[in-house]
Amino acid sequence: LLTLQTVSGLFARSDATSAGPYNLWLTEAQSKALSTFHSVNFVLLAVAVGLHVAAILFYRLIKGQNLLTPMITGTKRLPAATPPPRLAPLRRALFLYALSAAAVAALAWAAPGAGGL
Repeated sequence: LLTLQTVSGLFARSDATSAGPYNLWLTEAQSKALSTFHSVNFVLLAVAVGLHVAAILFYRLIKGQNLLTPMITGTKRLPAATPPPRLAPLRRALFLYALSAAAVAALAWAAPGAGGL
């Protein structure tokens, strides 16, 4: 949902003064359809966030498990029989970070009227 919201926002137009940088590449019909999708996806995203918060509250109040602190700190005590989670290598995270930064830079450079970074 987050990726869809981000990508559709690059093309959406909400009014004459607010449009994504790639909106110029679309026809009026395409722009209207993508802007509607962007608006509907925002509602879905808000519902997903609400469900996420509701699940955290349910686990805290009904099941007696604190999920919020482990989400923030990244640590949680597990039962002795539970094997520890397997972590991905740091180099993979760094590679994905660099790839994301390069994609953002390319999008900024290629945006109509941006003239590069």
